[in-house]
Amino acid sequence: MAALQTQRHAARSLRLLANASRRAMSSVHDVDSSILSSGAPAPTPPTPGNTLEEAMQARAPRNNWTRDEIRSIYNTPLMDLSFHSATLHRRFHSPSAVQMCTLMNIKTGGCSEDCSYCAQSSRYNTGLKATKMSSVDSVLEAASIAKKNGSTRFCMGAAWRDMRGRKTSLKNVKAMVEGVRAMDMEVCVTLGMIDQAQAEELKTAGLTAYNHNVDTSREHYPTVITTRSYDERIATLNNVREAGINVCSGGILGLGEKPEDHAGANAIFTGEKMLTTDAVGWDEDKLMFAKYGLTPMKSFERGELRVEPEVPRVQATMREGARAVAPVAAA
Repeated sequence: MAALQTQRHAARSLRLLANASRRAMSSVHDVDSSILSSGAPAPTPPTPGNTLEEAMQARAPRNNWTRDEIRSIYNTPLMDLSFHSATLHRRFHSPSAVQMCTLMNIKTGGCSEDCSYCAQSSRYNTGLKATKMSSVDSVLEAASIAKKNGSTRFCMGAAWRDMRGRKTSLKNVKAMVEGVRAMDMEVCVTLGMIDQAQAEELKTAGLTAYNHNVDTSREHYPTVITTRSYDERIATLNNVREAGINVCSGGILGLGEKPEDHAGANAIFTGEKMLTTDAVGWDEDKLMFAKYGLTPMKSFERGELRVEPEVPRVQATMREGARAVAPVAAA
């Protein structure tokens, strides 16, 4: 009898697993009655006329947000915000597609800046040994390995303040950019502050994006870095944008800032090293993607409007006498 019950339980588990796999990408799910027993409320629809409701009607990216509007969305209850943001994301992107990037340090340590979070600053005793710039061939070899392991963007970082007086270094960086683009990969660099002419040279070489983090807010900036100003950071971003290069910029949380100081960022870096820090490696990254059903995006793939905007509704269904609430989202 015990053996028979075990077989029945195993068979039932396999049926449930098969059903879950078939329904993994469905917009509407039946909710098990045991989940509803806690009385958890359904996601709250956005109130007409408020900032969140307007955001949910988006048909294209917007870049003129005010601080008050951002604060309004930031203070939305977490679970409601998660629901609505996922709905909006699916309108423009495949929910399981994620870009895989690999970041390589092409010049380690010895930087004259005093960024309080950085191990590559020469002002701190971090035990990190400064190195000369990597050769073009070694960088292209690393890019080739990254591509074989699924990365579609290869990023290169150099630890120095700016590109002034670095003509030879700029020449080598351009050769690296050209070589990576020849592999049909996106290529990003972070080289500190650059002027308009240098940005134009990198654009001509085929640079896809330039990383230049603002780190934190203008008000909090002097408590994190004193060797450059927030406005100098913005000037480089303007040069990059004027040259027609995509801007890659974010911030760092946990530097003693307040919520009003937060800057946003999104990226998944994969590989064996993250600048100066050892990472989990290619195999662990692949296992994570497989576990969560993620798929790498192709090179130069961008989001676009996939369905017409619709503010999320809540659909109530009845199943086996229990009220099951499920979000109706754009497929």
